[in-house]
Amino acid sequence: CDRRQRQMCIRDRLVADHTGKQVIFDLPDSVEKAGFSTATKALMCGNKLRGLGWKPHYSMKDGIAETIDILREILRK
Repeated sequence: CDRRQRQMCIRDRLVADHTGKQVIFDLPDSVEKAGFSTATKALMCGNKLRGLGWKPHYSMKDGIAETIDILREILRK
């Protein structure tokens, strides 16, 4: 994996670990691609934000876990 792919791999593994599920990407076939964007991944680099003094409130692992827990709670209602 290159740097961006490693970041995606880490995120996907964290989601899978926290949910006890396997993450599978199902990309559109050529017919679906004709009506959908071919961009499948978008990543933001935080270096410029950090240069301005921004600091994350959560680690990636904790942020993913917190998001999943919130979504689970919403779905239970």
